[in-house]
Amino acid sequence: MSLRILHITHNTPGRNAAGGGLVFAWQNIMALSQLGHEVHMAIAEPTGPVDADLNEVCESVTYGVPIPPRPWQVFERAVDRVFRPETIPFRLPNWKGVRQQMLAAVERVQPDVIWADWIGTLLHLPSAPPVVYGHLDFLHQLQHVRRDLHGGRLRRPDIVSTPQLEQLEMELVRSSAYVVSVSATDVPLIEALGVPCVYMPIVGQSIPRPAGPLPSRARAFLLGRSNTAMNMSRRNLRQDIWPKLGSRASELEWHQVGAPPGGKTSDWEWVEAHFKLHGFVENLDTVLRPSDLCLVPYREHTGFRAKFVTASGYGMVNIGYESTFGVAQEFVPNENCLAAVDDEHFAELLLDYASDPEMRRRLSEGSRALYENEFSLEAQYPLYESALSVATGRTSA
Repeated sequence: MSLRILHITHNTPGRNAAGGGLVFAWQNIMALSQLGHEVHMAIAEPTGPVDADLNEVCESVTYGVPIPPRPWQVFERAVDRVFRPETIPFRLPNWKGVRQQMLAAVERVQPDVIWADWIGTLLHLPSAPPVVYGHLDFLHQLQHVRRDLHGGRLRRPDIVSTPQLEQLEMELVRSSAYVVSVSATDVPLIEALGVPCVYMPIVGQSIPRPAGPLPSRARAFLLGRSNTAMNMSRRNLRQDIWPKLGSRASELEWHQVGAPPGGKTSDWEWVEAHFKLHGFVENLDTVLRPSDLCLVPYREHTGFRAKFVTASGYGMVNIGYESTFGVAQEFVPNENCLAAVDDEHFAELLLDYASDPEMRRRLSEGSRALYENEFSLEAQYPLYESALSVATGRTSA
């Protein structure tokens, strides 16, 4: 049964977008179209026009604000400079007139179902038709991580308190007919709210099997842009793990891929001193090799979901803490990844990996095999159809 679907996202999605959430939105649009549904797209606050591949599969595209954006009013400029932009709509629902534009898109398209990616987009929706919510992170969880990273001193605080934000987010989730979560750890929380929920990985576009020999030395990569999760990872690596490596840190090659942060920090200056900086790399196969390590020294469950999959696609081996892999239930320590119990164990695993070529080969093959078995877009098709079927009342959860 073909459905008319209005897909709503916060920023402009794309197969090569900077954030995993926007890759997830691209993935959702492509999958829904390939399954034969009529897809319309609405972007609340576009960061640019959509790419040609999305224009080809979408019947229409609506922008919540013009491209280029109109000049800001004095009030808008002041609020945006003082508060974190992502949470402003939770206090000012029609911020920049976006909600009005999204409601107009719903009225114009008359969809059978709405697919809304990112929690804030739920603020813009009417009570009908039913909504499938594509869940990335709860913003109140990110508040805690940001405070830990900055020692409680935030340059731009949220316009609502953490308890208020949590309450609002839970109410928005309850309004959904179905939730597709990229974080396995959030599924029980969402189900406890009485909403059916399923875990789905961010898989993005297919990565061909990498060719060529394994590097002769172990190489470790910080992979990704400077968001909250990456900033915290650099901090953990510098302060908690690196000192335990001591002089043996030279047994590995250290690399960084991703655009540099907007400002200098002591953590970034440390990376500049100890890592080979590749910056933004459009074609990752020019840099990444099978058996390279993807460093994930991050204990929270609010990041790295897309990077796990990308790393596996290139035959890299993800290394994190045991809690790190709670978001991605497919990964099995010592089979296709490495999971440390604490910082000292993390350092031990790095050195063991550096000294054992057979270990590098085995885990690299396991990582790529996991990618081929679990992380194709086609493997997610039944999850999409199930979500739509339950949301529209054709089947029960």
